Amino acid sequence: MRRSTIPSVRRGLTLLELLVVTAIIAILMGLLLPAVQIARAAALRATCSNNLRQIGLAVHSYHDAKKALPPDRARDHWPTWAVLVLPNLEQDAVYRLWDIELRYNEQPNASPQGGPYLPNDPTPHNIKTYLCPGRRSTDVGFSTDDVPSGFAYANGLPSRAGGLSDYASSMGSNGNNGALAVGRNPKGVLADGTTPAPSVKKGSKPWAESAAGTRLKSWESRTTLSTIEDGTSNTLLIGEKYVRPESRWGKDEDRSVFGWNTESFSRYAGVWHEVEGDGAEKDHVFPIVAGDGPDPAGARLARFGGPHAGVCLFVFCDGSVKPLRNDLPAGTIENGVEKPGILHFLAVRNDGHAIAAGDY
Repeated sequence: MRRSTIPSVRRGLTLLELLVVTAIIAILMGLLLPAVQIARAAALRATCSNNLRQIGLAVHSYHDAKKALPPDRARDHWPTWAVLVLPNLEQDAVYRLWDIELRYNEQPNASPQGGPYLPNDPTPHNIKTYLCPGRRSTDVGFSTDDVPSGFAYANGLPSRAGGLSDYASSMGSNGNNGALAVGRNPKGVLADGTTPAPSVKKGSKPWAESAAGTRLKSWESRTTLSTIEDGTSNTLLIGEKYVRPESRWGKDEDRSVFGWNTESFSRYAGVWHEVEGDGAEKDHVFPIVAGDGPDPAGARLARFGGPHAGVCLFVFCDGSVKPLRNDLPAGTIENGVEKPGILHFLAVRNDGHAIAAGDY
């Protein structure tokens, strides 16, 4: 039998069939993309939660060794909690670069302004554990304007680029009633070998305004785990800090977590009716800032808040990591009377209100 020599014809896709296939692929991608985004957001939140857990463990390790919680800073403009717990985060190599007796701006081995950054300069180091991957990574750069030019002692001190952080310690509602606070009973010497006056006129800061070269020889922490009177499982330790988009990366309240600017390494939560030394009264409300977008009205610089949808992550004083709703009530102030909310009670270590987990 003779085989046919007529070549077979291979039929391709028609235009209509191609359009149908394209539409199906587009639909599948539309269905899969939200799932991928949800999975990615969950992974970023899990990593952020682990960062806070590691920081909480480091603080507990510090407490085990020193029998006290670290201060949020030894004194104004001296190294912060983020420096003091570096050995407990397996960052001994970076910690050994620091001279804890000196101010942030007077640390040794200063790099040229703008870089290149010297490997033995202690300040320009981004610690991975201090950065939420939902906001940035270690290659984001460093702070850009870390010189406290508004203080008398700052004349002649150079700006220092420094490592950033997405986490801040809780100062409570008024700066003194949170888990961490400024060190007390400082002892040291001025550059000329004399001792700063133990007391000066009201409003003056003998350490912050002392001359360049002042060495802080010793200080004491104000808090221990036993002073967390409301219970370590009911009190905030460290959480995600809100940073205005226009301040990223490394300006204003986003300066170095190691440095002098309290708004860069600590945050408030709750309500505070402040009466200043001259009798002037100010009302402060510090809620969590929802989301990671533009500055909402009144949020300013000192609030907690992170990039995760609906919640802000915190490590509590017992080392547990918990998400707090962004809309958790901070409280109100009416006619000078504080009416604290749940967030306030969680931030203050000794207000007598232990908040159950079911309330937040």
